[in-house]
Amino acid sequence: MRGKRQKNRATKTSLAFDEKARRDFLNGFHKRKVERKLKYKKKLEEQVKAELKKAKREAQEKYALARKSQRTVPEVAHLVEPIIEEKEDATVTITDLSGDPLSEQNVFIGPNKTLLDDSSEDEAEEKAGGLHGGLVCKSKKQMQKAVNKKITRILHKSKAMNKKKMEQTKKNIKKKKQREKLTKRK
Repeated sequence: MRGKRQKNRATKTSLAFDEKARRDFLNGFHKRKVERKLKYKKKLEEQVKAELKKAKREAQEKYALARKSQRTVPEVAHLVEPIIEEKEDATVTITDLSGDPLSEQNVFIGPNKTLLDDSSEDEAEEKAGGLHGGLVCKSKKQMQKAVNKKITRILHKSKAMNKKKMEQTKKNIKKKKQREKLTKRK
């Protein structure tokens, strides 16, 4: 009969159960999930900010182009200057009527339009593309209003803003369900 062999304890591995390491491992899933959500929200906010900056920049460029187009070009200034002709019984002044003084007083030549019907006018300008992407040359205050409207339209069509709205609606639905549960318990 053979003798007993000694066990090779040097190459054997032993496992020790560590409760703290187990807890960290299991809680890590939740931590990483929360971390991913925060990262996504931050990324979404950055996208919205970037799109807002882009929309503002585009609208300001269109605004500047529209304002620039209102100025008289030096080469044609002699054509735009008023021509005064004196006749026997009257003095006749021929001038360009598309200038700022008349438009600020809301005096226009052409088809009559009400000032209250801005929505249909804006839609028509948007469809036509307008002279400068839908921005019609008006007073500075009205032009700034048009720029702000254009910015909000661009933002409402953006993907990042739509994602943000979806997140907000999901959050609101979740809160509503929690409130319903609380009211049922009472």
